[in-house]
Amino acid sequence: LMSKLTFEVPWSALCSKNAKWIGRYSKVLSPKYRDAMTSCGALAVKAAIKQRWKQTPLRCRVVVEITEPDHLVRDAYNFGECLLDALTKCTAERIWNDDCQARDVRFFFREKPDKQTAGAVITVETL
Repeated sequence: LMSKLTFEVPWSALCSKNAKWIGRYSKVLSPKYRDAMTSCGALAVKAAIKQRWKQTPLRCRVVVEITEPDHLVRDAYNFGECLLDALTKCTAERIWNDDCQARDVRFFFREKPDKQTAGAVITVETL
């Protein structure tokens, strides 16, 4: 039995792992990173309730399709840590128990940037 959860995150709610810490050697999360985790987690929970997603103990596939707002060069994987953290920490265990369940993780950029629709479509699917 496979289950699938899909939700969208606006560009403003995405945060690169480069912005995770307040200082270079600090272990304090930056406000930007915390806000992004909270936003992504809330959007995931809202979608989970609407789509009747049940918390899963199973291994999962996570596909993140990113639409950039412009032509700047970015590393798609830099967005992953915040998104996976959000699905673990900010969802009251609504999506899964731990992000180690994400066994197949894929990130890709859509071909054309679009300022109006910039953000990401995240799909979590049980394996």
